[in-house]
Amino acid sequence: MPKTGIATYQGYVLGFNPVEANLNIDGGGEYYDLSEFNVDFANKQLTGTLDNWKSKSSKPNAINIKAKIRANTFQGTANKTGYAEGKFYGPAAQNLAGAFEDKNQNLHGVFGANKQ
Repeated sequence: MPKTGIATYQGYVLGFNPVEANLNIDGGGEYYDLSEFNVDFANKQLTGTLDNWKSKSSKPNAINIKAKIRANTFQGTANKTGYAEGKFYGPAAQNLAGAFEDKNQNLHGVFGANKQ
């Protein structure tokens, strides 16, 4: 794990809303998007935004992630009421992956990204 520096990660996110999935809409409740994260290794902070959702049913609001880094893991919030957690992988933390839940939107999912 790097001890200093700032990095940007870009990748993908998949989300799921079980309430919308029960509405019998083809592809309802399934979301996908691009993910972007900013990491400050010196201050052990990660921030990210998941927005511009694409779906066949509705479009949820953006998910803002704020997390603290500990060793090669991170843990924090998604839109203040949910959670986000994950890990860094590869040499010099080249990749990250994790999961989130936004309780207000009943949306949860997974993300992965590569250092740019």
